[in-house]
Amino acid sequence: LNDLIGQLLSMPDDSAPLSDTIDLTELLESIIDDCTIEAEVKQVSLSLHTDCRESLVAATVVQLHSAMENIIRNAIHYTANNSQITIELSLVNKPNKESANQSFVFVSGSYFQVSINDCGPGVPQEDLEQIFQPFYRVDRARNRDTGGYGIGLAIVQRVIQRHKGSVSAKNTEAGLSVQILLPVMING
Repeated sequence: LNDLIGQLLSMPDDSAPLSDTIDLTELLESIIDDCTIEAEVKQVSLSLHTDCRESLVAATVVQLHSAMENIIRNAIHYTANNSQITIELSLVNKPNKESANQSFVFVSGSYFQVSINDCGPGVPQEDLEQIFQPFYRVDRARNRDTGGYGIGLAIVQRVIQRHKGSVSAKNTEAGLSVQILLPVMING
């Protein structure tokens, strides 16, 4: 119950400004460091691949760190022992969504895509659209020792949307791939 209350209290305040400028590569490296022990217990390797020289986004660093860490820890939890999780950071162009936030200007159509790819069982196709809904659990029979309350991914989605981005998931041959899109930021 304390865990559930903590998760609910961590819901982002939509009125607070995105006051930090962070480098996504550095953020992801920090999260990988934080998750190393958990991954080593399962003999899972975590690797980050990026071709971005600079990956600046406007953010509330604590919220964005927590959201991305939630996805990576889920990947570790559900991936097979003795396997690998790859995290890829790339620059992509998406349909224009003009947006301004305080003194920052977002580059229309340019986003950083973070893909977190695990070697787990994936998610049944009929559940993929629902996994970001509050209190939705793919396997309702799981007990609290192995499963959560169904709130973590809903918080992730809300945090990413608050950062003018999007999050989605799809099954791959290897497991589940979660994609997070965040707008590229330039100082304006």
